[in-house]
Amino acid sequence: MMNLTVRPIGTVLMLLYMSPLIACGWWGDGESDGAEDEIVITADGREKLPENIDWSDSQRLFEQAEAYRMGTGLEKEIKKAITLYQEAALMGHSGASYTLGKIYAEGVGVAKDPVIAGGWYRLAAGQGEVHSQHHLAQMYALGTGVPKSERLAIYWFGEAARSGHAEVFPSLAQLLWTSEKPYQDKPLAYMWWTLAARLGDVESQKRIKQTASQITSQQRTSAEERAAEFYVRFRYLEQPPQHSHGVDRSSAQK
Repeated sequence: MMNLTVRPIGTVLMLLYMSPLIACGWWGDGESDGAEDEIVITADGREKLPENIDWSDSQRLFEQAEAYRMGTGLEKEIKKAITLYQEAALMGHSGASYTLGKIYAEGVGVAKDPVIAGGWYRLAAGQGEVHSQHHLAQMYALGTGVPKSERLAIYWFGEAARSGHAEVFPSLAQLLWTSEKPYQDKPLAYMWWTLAARLGDVESQKRIKQTASQITSQQRTSAEERAAEFYVRFRYLEQPPQHSHGVDRSSAQK
């Protein structure tokens, strides 16, 4: 089910390049069952994970990893958590991939490595995980751990935005407004600012006043109608909008 994030966004700094890279919290905090499983050290000194773990169940692996990361019901062990997150991620668990991205981006129990972080975020983003799409978009916008790319930043911000991740609306609008052609799209930027403003973002409310005169009245009207349609579809009908966000899906992985 697709839901629009409608909690108050607060003041969002419109200049993306001054925004912090870390934007989203941990995936699944508080969801661990706190199971206490013993870790065994083998004769060669390597850690042997519990035999009672169901290695065919990615969600079970993720929950076990969460317990080790947070120290819920057992001793906190980030290395053991990483091993389990990796197994779950390779089985297709997008939350595990996102969490690995955060671990390497923030240096939680490991050396910070934005390149590895970007790889895990990209894996989860491709599975539709919106927080990973958000982080990956910021990385492409800033050139952190990945080659700087306005095209891919717009694409991934757009994917998260289309899923109703309201935190990215102002950043997507800023990039669409300031990018060079062919990625610049001021009417579409105005639409995302209008939607963010409708959700209470103060800076977006300022931006639509500042930029309204820089597009035609017809473009303004169309943008406002599209923003209203987007809001209704996600807030009440839970359906995706039917317009593009600026970059073809087929080109995003190139």
